[in-house]
Amino acid sequence: NVMKSNLHIKWIICILIILGNFLGMLDSSTIQLALYPISKDLGITLQEVQWIIIAYMLTLTVFLPFFGKLGDIFPKNKVYSSGFFIFALGAFLNTIAPNFVLLVIYRCIEALGASIMLANGPAVIATMFKGENRGKALGMNACLVAVGGMSGPAVGGALIHYFGWRTIFLPCAILSTVGCIL
Repeated sequence: NVMKSNLHIKWIICILIILGNFLGMLDSSTIQLALYPISKDLGITLQEVQWIIIAYMLTLTVFLPFFGKLGDIFPKNKVYSSGFFIFALGAFLNTIAPNFVLLVIYRCIEALGASIMLANGPAVIATMFKGENRGKALGMNACLVAVGGMSGPAVGGALIHYFGWRTIFLPCAILSTVGCIL
């Protein structure tokens, strides 16, 4: 009974980790359809607005090895949790960014959090599970990370159409905050 309870808690933690990784990839692709509305709203060119995507992806990619190593030095779960918090903070700041420069800076903050989560999430999952459950958990993580990247344009398009471009960051801000609390 204790073993089942322990496994249940591990799966809840695993789902929270997968949620964070899913959100990191969702956020990287929801922005794609918002470039034109952002450029109009902030009075910038389409060439300039592309830096919102470039800055996020560059920050996310460059820091992956660093945050992976940080997870080897410090407890991976604590490092991962800090990434969730930073990601939530960046996502919230994006919703209120008053200008282009701050939007790019806030996207970089958000990308730092996503980089921490993506670098350490699979490692946390791998340390929690053994055998068959490890494969299931890592497979679910990989699958939902891919789904996050693919579903971003649809989610972003709907939010932009009905509520405006700033709302594309709200699902990540809200769900990441919930993830931090749990």
